[in-house]
Amino acid sequence: MKQHRVNNTSVRREFIKFAMASTVAISAVAVLPVPPAITQTDTGPKVTQQAMATLLAGWPDKQQEVARHIIEKYGLPNGGTTTRLIMWLNNGPWEYSILYRQEIPHNFPIKHMDMLEQAIHYRVPPEKLNDLMTYNGSITVHRTQGKMSAMCNREEINFLALNLAHDIIIEKINIEEARQAYSRATIAFIKGDKPPYTQALQFQMSQGETGYSDQTTTNM
Repeated sequence: MKQHRVNNTSVRREFIKFAMASTVAISAVAVLPVPPAITQTDTGPKVTQQAMATLLAGWPDKQQEVARHIIEKYGLPNGGTTTRLIMWLNNGPWEYSILYRQEIPHNFPIKHMDMLEQAIHYRVPPEKLNDLMTYNGSITVHRTQGKMSAMCNREEINFLALNLAHDIIIEKINIEEARQAYSRATIAFIKGDKPPYTQALQFQMSQGETGYSDQTTTNM
């Protein structure tokens, strides 16, 4: 019985070592150059090229294409797992970017698959939440954390989604106008154009606290 316990402990240790090596694989070796605006202090350690190749092996082609596109622009991700996601922290204007292996069907404005989620710090007024959900179901608001994210299969379309979400919030346009603008800009982008709303955030992000911790309702 004693030997059996020792073997189990050994197996658990080897499994933990394997999991840490294969899913996190944090190392300073073979790291892509970090863009000047993003320092190692901001983003933390990077995964290696070899770990990245291992991580993406077996992923669908589209997800691998999106991963290459983001890596070319922002460098290697900060971490990931073989089954779910890859993460970039504080890359460009984004608080985080997550690429999901599992894609989500989305029919607006045309049939496509959502897989790349990117978030910004943004305080969304509660009365605008329903408008945002009606405009685009791939917009997610994390009210407590003070974040708003968009999810599509290209960074450019995430820019578009959030720019129009901001326009709805400040009442520059209504929901239907936003949906029409989203459709026009998406089609233009697919055809090779570069509408400004697909190239960068067109508004100044909040510099202060965007989270909402709510109010205590009990004295416990």
